[in-house]
Amino acid sequence: MEEIAENGESIASMLYGANETINLGSMRYTIFCKKLATNNKYILPEVLPPSSDATKWHSLRVYHQVQTWKELDLNAEEWG
Repeated sequence: MEEIAENGESIASMLYGANETINLGSMRYTIFCKKLATNNKYILPEVLPPSSDATKWHSLRVYHQVQTWKELDLNAEEWG
């Protein structure tokens, strides 16, 4: 499960333009600070990358869904 979560976070980082070594949380904070410096309006959470926890649970749900399509029976309560 940890490997799936780590790989999901790496993929999410790359989707937002970072290399895989940057922590998603610090990237989220950096983007928030840049938007705060350039905007004088409220910053919507939708314009920021997802948090590490959100990405972890999303990755586990995706893994569970793929395994279900492959007809492998996993306990849904353990996979987000």
